Amino acid sequence: MALLNIVSIFIFVIVGFVVSRAGMLPLESGKYLSSIVINIAAPCAVIHSMSEQERNRESLSLMLIILIAYVGSFVLSLLVAKLFCKILKTDKSEQVIYENTTVFTNNAFMGWPLAYALYGSKGLFLMVLMGGISPMFVYSFGAWNLIRGRNPKDSAASAPNFSPKDLINVPIVSSFIGLLIFFLQIDIPAFIDDAISLAGSMMTPLCMIVVGIQLTESKIKVLVSNYRLATFTVVKLLIIPALIFAVLLPFDLDPLPVCIILLNVMLPGAAVIPVLAEVYGANTRLAAEATFLTTLFSMITIPLISAGLSSYFGV
Repeated sequence: MALLNIVSIFIFVIVGFVVSRAGMLPLESGKYLSSIVINIAAPCAVIHSMSEQERNRESLSLMLIILIAYVGSFVLSLLVAKLFCKILKTDKSEQVIYENTTVFTNNAFMGWPLAYALYGSKGLFLMVLMGGISPMFVYSFGAWNLIRGRNPKDSAASAPNFSPKDLINVPIVSSFIGLLIFFLQIDIPAFIDDAISLAGSMMTPLCMIVVGIQLTESKIKVLVSNYRLATFTVVKLLIIPALIFAVLLPFDLDPLPVCIILLNVMLPGAAVIPVLAEVYGANTRLAAEATFLTTLFSMITIPLISAGLSSYFGV
């Protein structure tokens, strides 16, 4: 089931690649599709998902565990990424892409359906909580990091510089709205909720189509032969999940949140990273290549690791 979910999502990358190569969508169309994802589809998906959750003592306790675990895994993943960047002697434009790809996962696009398929409705709820936290980091640290590493000689470097006011944007505001709806248990009128749900459903296909468009200038052989990219793919999908598993094991937590935390960190790089790279004038091609390669190999690692976790914990 996990493999089938990943394949169904991965198909949209192929669609984006094919329509761009065929000339139906030019390369610059990625910027406009990216704007739709960031300002419409992703915010609607977050709000709709959080509005469906019930607030009680158990959910609040799990939310605290998820928050602490997310911050902890974020810090550990970033430190590991920085270490490997230093070992591999990457330049700044590559480093920020590898860091963002390592710390930000494809939570909403792939995490939600996989969590539901593997761990049921409660697993989905925990993954949605992570999905509500993640945008606050993606659109603050993630955006700042991409701007920090962009090439000043690139024509895209005319993109705006990061400033504190960038923290007040549609994705972050929508995350706070979603959390507010969850805590206050606000009922959204059915016709509005239906519209939000429909808009949110565009997020996955549009993001992956953007990745496919950006990959039209890349060659698979080149991706695999890029030893830095190949190394970070292994770090992202295998080494970091193993480290976090080792850190979590002594705490004797409930198996379900542990499995969800591990599923989140072993997801491929977030599809929104190439989108933000496009917006902020960073190394867009490498961002798309990193997302593509981690997504491709996650089709193997996620089912195998998830099966191992289910056997170990009995969930």
